[in-house]
Amino acid sequence: MKQKIVLHIEDDADQRDVVARKISARYDYRGVESAEEGEKLLAEKNLSIIILDLALPLMNGFEFLKKNKRQIMERNIQVIITTGLDGAGIEDLVHEHHCAAYYKKPFRIPEFINKVKELAG
Repeated sequence: MKQKIVLHIEDDADQRDVVARKISARYDYRGVESAEEGEKLLAEKNLSIIILDLALPLMNGFEFLKKNKRQIMERNIQVIITTGLDGAGIEDLVHEHHCAAYYKKPFRIPEFINKVKELAG
C-alpha cells in the first residue's frame, strides 16, 4: 500500500508525466500545475515530499515556500527544487528556504528519482 505522498508542483505536463511514471508505483503521486493547486494539497496527512518548480505562473516557487514555510517546516516535509532558471542567487535562495535538494533542468532522471527515494525513505 502506498502511504507516502509526493506532491509535484510543475507547470510542464511532460515533466510531471515523466516523474509520475517513475515514482507512482512506489508513492502516492499528486501532480499539479500551479502553486495555488499545490496549496490545496498541503493538508494531506502523509505528505512527505514536495517537488517544486520555481518558474510557475501567478505564484512562483519561492513565493509558495515563503507563504507556506511554517507548515512545511513543522511537518518536516522535504522540498526538492527543480528549475530551468539560471543565476548565482538561485542556490543561495534554495539553501535559505531549507530545501533538501536542487536540480537544474534538464537533469538526469535516474539521479533525481534516487534522491526522491532517499528523502521519502
